[in-house]
This record gives sequence, C-alpha cells and structure tokens, in this order.
Amino acid sequence: MTEDTVRSGIPASGLITLSDTEWMRSVRRELHLIPELGFELPRTRAYVAEKLRESGIAIDERAYGRSGLVGVVKGGLPGPTILLRADMDALPIEEVADRPWRSTIAGNSHACGHDGHMAVALTVGRVVSRRAREFPGRLVLCFQPSEEPGGGAKAMIADGVIDVYTPDYCIGLHLWSELPTGQLACHAEAVFASTDKLSWKIRGSGGHGAIPHLATDTVSALASLLQLNSVLVAREVNAMEAAVISVGSIACGKIHNVIPAEIDIGGTLRTQSNSVRDMLLRRLAEIARDLSSLYKVDITFDASGSIPPCISNPEVAGLVKESAQSLYGGDITFSEYRTMAGEDMAEFLARIKGCYFLCGCKDEAQGIVAPHHTPEFDIDERAMTIGAEVMAEAINRLARLPAAS
Repeated sequence: MTEDTVRSGIPASGLITLSDTEWMRSVRRELHLIPELGFELPRTRAYVAEKLRESGIAIDERAYGRSGLVGVVKGGLPGPTILLRADMDALPIEEVADRPWRSTIAGNSHACGHDGHMAVALTVGRVVSRRAREFPGRLVLCFQPSEEPGGGAKAMIADGVIDVYTPDYCIGLHLWSELPTGQLACHAEAVFASTDKLSWKIRGSGGHGAIPHLATDTVSALASLLQLNSVLVAREVNAMEAAVISVGSIACGKIHNVIPAEIDIGGTLRTQSNSVRDMLLRRLAEIARDLSSLYKVDITFDASGSIPPCISNPEVAGLVKESAQSLYGGDITFSEYRTMAGEDMAEFLARIKGCYFLCGCKDEAQGIVAPHHTPEFDIDERAMTIGAEVMAEAINRLARLPAAS
C-alpha cells in the first residue's frame, strides 16, 4: 500500500468498494445542497431516511430528540450492539465556494463537515447491511440533530435512544481540517474539551460618574471579575492541564458619565478533565459571591449548556487505531492532536464504552485549507473513504468482542 493509493481514495480492503466510495461522494454532495440548522432538519432527515431504506436498513419510526433518526442493522449472529453516531445539522454561514453542490439554502452551509459524517455513516451502514447474515450483533445508526448549538445528544438520550438499544459500544468520527488527509487523531485523551456557557449579572444602584460615592460601582466589580478569571486559570489550574475562560459579551450602559446599574456578561469555560471543570465552576461561583460583598453589589453566576470532555475508552481507541494500521500500514499517520472546541458526542462516550476520532481532511494541493466554521470551508472527499474504511473495520472487530460489562 503506497501513500498515493491512500490519498487517491481507493479502498484499502474489500469492506468498502470503489462503488461505495462513489456512492458516498454523491451522498455527501447531495446533503451539502440542503444544509439545515439545529433541530429543524426536515429535508436532511427525509434524505437520510431514503438512503437507509435504499440500503435495506430498518428505520425506527420514533424521532428521538425531536428530529433525530435511528436505523438498525440486525446481524445474523449473536453479538454486541454497536452505536454509530453522526451529526446532521449545519451552520448559519453563507458559503462562498462556486461548485455544483454549493448550498441551495441562503445563509446556511455545511461548514463543519457534518454532510461528510452522514455520508460516512450511511456508507458503513450500507456495507454492514449487505453482509448482515455473517455480522454478529446489531449496528445502530444514530443520526443526531443540533450538535452545533448543542443539546441534540442530550435530547436523543432523554428520549431513550440508549435505554431502548442498550449499546455495548459506540463509535464516531469528525472530519478535521487542521489535520492532513491520511492522518488520524485517535487516543484516550480528551480530543474535544468540555464546554460550559457562563453568565454573570452584576446589579448595583448606578449613578452619576462625577459622584461615584453615591452609587455602587458595577464597573469596578466587572474589572475585578475579568482579572480574577485570568488569575484563576493561571494560578489555580495545574500548568500541565488545559483550561480556558473567555468572556465574549458585555452589555451595560451607553452614557459616558453614568455608572450603569446593571451589567450582563457572557463567556465560556473549556477544560479537558472533569476534575478541573468541577473545580473552576466552584471557584467561579465563590469569586462572584466574594466580589458581591467587596463591591456591595449583587453578582449572580450561572453555567448552562454544559457538555463534558470528549474522552474515548482506551481499549476501543486502541482497536480503532489497530484497524487503521491493519488497513493502511505506514501510509496512515497518527497525531496526539487535541482541541478546546466542544463536541456533544461526549454525552454518548460518558455513558457507553466507545471512541471518537479525528480524520484529517486538509489538502494543500487542492487548496482545501480553510478552518471549520468559515465560509470557505471544504473537505478533501478522499478523507471520507479513509474514515469509512477505518470505521467499518473497527465495527467488524468490535462486533466480535463480548458485550461490554
């Protein structure tokens, strides 16, 4: 196997055929035409259901998480249940590329690769379905809404998708523009960070800027709050750990000589371990309380929209890595890459033994270099073949393991 073979998108084994690769590319482009947002995915969901039926895959008629979709391949042999998760939603970003499969929905685009994720999952489901007689166990194809704004994974879980199917293992991938095609990030560290939406409200009496002694100074309280957030990470988090507190919005007065009575602040917390996350959330609440007393204002603090760090099980991550090596040998390279971005696949990994890996999709020769969440974003479609091959092989191996304890 040469690097040219890997990068050409020619399958490395007999699991994914050249016909499958061509079908997958067509599916991705058709999905790219119809990007929809959050939980409102009628066209996307209908298209995915159509492709599942074409592949002979049974569809669960229940809409888990409002607009989630589940397809099930029942194997002919006893074995574990494996959940394959793919996200469906797009972003409110106007696409700038001029290509035949450019978004047809103004203001929306698949600027994060979810069209590719769905295409990979559908192709893996197609492959498993046509050899279902010799497949041990069940493959549950879980198509999730609302990954970008968050809440989709929790909504599907709340509606019982895990309770109904009791998966022993789970797997998923993210096509990733910071890694070149032919490189994977597959390990048991936090590949994605936890995410928490932070909100503060500072309330005081406000007053004239020329006579501040008759007011309670909300602005000074704000300044201390921002400074202490930075000190908190710099001096209370182990330097070997990763953590970020960022403030992205401040809403307060508009008059130059008036101390505002209220200030609203919004930010985000990112960590790569649950212990650091718990400590920082506790300390942020304590700092808000202490500053309230110091500045004689009322400061309320809230953390919402929380997603845990995305951490794979070491055994399953090792199996995925072995699958890639068995298919491609030295033509695939591995990175210890991690990001402070968030991914709610973490909700499944927190409950099911599994792996979420990154599959590089950047190719400088083709000019495919734009970051995620930008109008220029694109993927090297050859990366989908690598992702589908690795995932199909990993599922084949997982299906021969005993049910998770």
